[in-house]
Amino acid sequence: MRDVEKTFPPILTEELKRAVEEVKKSIFSGQPDAYLLFGVTGSGKTEVYLKLIEETVKIGKSAIVLVPEIALTPQTIERFVSRFGNRVAVIHSGLSPGERFDEWRKVKNKEVDVVVGVRSAVFAPFDNLGLIIIDEEHEATYKQSDTRPRYNAKEVAEKRCEIEKAVLVMASATPSLETYYKAIKGDYKLLKLTRRIKASMPEIEVVNMSDELAKGNNSIFSRKLFSYIKENLKKGEQTILFLNRRGYSSFVACRDCGYVPKCPNCDISLTYHFEDKKLVCHYCGYEEPMRETCPKCGSKRIRYMGIGTERVEMDIKKFFPEARVLRMDVDTTRRKGSHEKIFYEFKNGKADILIGTQMISKGFDIPNVTLVGVILADITLNLPDFRSSERTFQLLTQVAGRAGRGEKPGRVVIQTYEDNHYSILTAKEQDYVKFFREEIKYREIFKYPPFAHLMNIVVSGEDEEKVKNASANTYLACQKVINKLQVKSYNKILGPAPAPISKINNRYRWQVIVKSEEREVLEEIAEYVQNMKYPKDIRVAVDIDPLNIM
Repeated sequence: MRDVEKTFPPILTEELKRAVEEVKKSIFSGQPDAYLLFGVTGSGKTEVYLKLIEETVKIGKSAIVLVPEIALTPQTIERFVSRFGNRVAVIHSGLSPGERFDEWRKVKNKEVDVVVGVRSAVFAPFDNLGLIIIDEEHEATYKQSDTRPRYNAKEVAEKRCEIEKAVLVMASATPSLETYYKAIKGDYKLLKLTRRIKASMPEIEVVNMSDELAKGNNSIFSRKLFSYIKENLKKGEQTILFLNRRGYSSFVACRDCGYVPKCPNCDISLTYHFEDKKLVCHYCGYEEPMRETCPKCGSKRIRYMGIGTERVEMDIKKFFPEARVLRMDVDTTRRKGSHEKIFYEFKNGKADILIGTQMISKGFDIPNVTLVGVILADITLNLPDFRSSERTFQLLTQVAGRAGRGEKPGRVVIQTYEDNHYSILTAKEQDYVKFFREEIKYREIFKYPPFAHLMNIVVSGEDEEKVKNASANTYLACQKVINKLQVKSYNKILGPAPAPISKINNRYRWQVIVKSEEREVLEEIAEYVQNMKYPKDIRVAVDIDPLNIM
């Protein structure tokens, strides 16, 4: 961490003051209240955090700030360190085991009052906890679902605050439907921030790319976005281009026989990476060299389908050779410190255009960014997951919020093939409540959260027939438990069926999904399934309230 100059609290707006005063009452009274701080992008949520931490520390208590991994930028850390100096510990996945131990020891020895970190920081060993803040509470990274123990840091934080009489503040411009639903029902106290502090909201335009094609534009940039990028370069203002897919193209195909190279270990097509001239699996890491001819029919007519950030970078350099371009995705941030390096280069004006995946959608508060271009908004919209509309709205709203955060007005161009979808339309209007009202209707009809709890049981193994049989037995076990409990409320078992990604790392994957209005029913089923005897090579992963069912 570079040297950080100490800063002092600014004068808060009336809206921010009201939010601070409301939460302060709970902190001072020792009431374990839970709040949802619902504020538009750039409304000053971080200033509210800083003031609340200051008040918490004043009465001899400690605070934990949870931040999703992709939002834990150097700029985010700086804001806390500049206010509280060396009384802050930072915990994230980029630390070595030794560095992580050092930060943990500082907490245990009471050398710090504040911990800023990713989901595991919720376990920071304070014995005088007064406040937990969860920034961007809607983010899926707060759930650890790939390894045991599976836990949701939000649930842990809520329980810890209840036990230790601490206050919980969850904050977002785009809260998860479940959290907002609880807030309007009165389970959480709702605080709203409706205005940006220093600037107005950006102007957002939606461009239908089918219309662009019909008018002869085969580029990945609409004419509008292209002209705005050109204009920004002339004015010396910065641009962010967002595409939530890395690589050059999402897959390659033979135009003669239709052959598509797939990963031999996973049920997924290989992504082409131009720089390395390789086809790569983004699930298991398998790679093979790109061939100039089709291995099936020998044709040289190979077509690159779909686009990734690497392709966007190449096209920008081709159309705007004078532009200084940076790219931020998993491929460019593998080395330690590379994320920080790219961030500061862009922040300090050493680049005109930043291209990236969702890691650029948060934590970037750069006044000279006046244009955001969303290259293709439909990527998340068409995933086979009931949260796909919600994720699309959240991602578009968050990335649009990077534009116009200073004195200069901001513009956003969203490119899509589905310009009539309510996720796109409400993101254009920056209207969360309108999106919520539309989406909640579908959730209620189909009994998805918040109207029921879900459990995803994934059965995997190298022998597909064994996996299929084991998942059938799992289904029967779920049915047996429900019958035994004589549950009268809504329950439904879906499957068994192949998972949306039916093979990863040479392991076939089948799933059984259980819906229930009572979480206790799912807990009973989970306990029963986890105690069942399966063949040795079969693995069973049980996830209650999963954040994705892929």
